[in-house]
Amino acid sequence: THQGNLEEAITSYQKVLKLEPGHGDAHYNIGLLQYAQGNLSQGMIHFQQAIQISPQVSDAYIWLK
Repeated sequence: THQGNLEEAITSYQKVLKLEPGHGDAHYNIGLLQYAQGNLSQGMIHFQQAIQISPQVSDAYIWLK
């Protein structure tokens, strides 16, 4: 199912973050996936982390508005 694929993707990105906590793209992608699942507050947390790590990740700013 679509929901299952989203969960698998989130799990994969979380594994990346365990190996490399400062991976801004992983935070950004988890944020997108969380938004897709309707978890807006979790998505925002990951977008904020992506911006802190990589301020040049301008797409993350769009999702915080």
